[in-house]
Amino acid sequence: MKNVKEGDKIAGSSQSISELSNKIKHMLPDAKDLDHKNFINDNMLKMFDELLAKNDANKNLLSTAKGYLTHCLMRAKSILLRINLELFGSKLLTSASLLIKRGATRLSRNKAENNPTSGTE
Repeated sequence: MKNVKEGDKIAGSSQSISELSNKIKHMLPDAKDLDHKNFINDNMLKMFDELLAKNDANKNLLSTAKGYLTHCLMRAKSILLRINLELFGSKLLTSASLLIKRGATRLSRNKAENNPTSGTE
């Protein structure tokens, strides 16, 4: 991801494009005549077209990979949630039912203690 971010910085600024253009201009051979100059320009344009096509392909691949990774992470979260529910869900239900039973037992004891004569008549 670091390389992708750095690549975005390089491609994004007009100053970096100007600097790259000047560097390339200094690396090119001096044209001997008009035909040679056209040959150099034509080959440079073809090279830049290929680089742009590769850059677009890399962006598409990166976007596809990001989407796939997001999908995989969402599925992993879903699977973990299901595992947790299966592992701990029955324990939670058992604990809840025990608490309900204890509460009902306590309520019936409290009723009996508060009203001792109701059961002896």
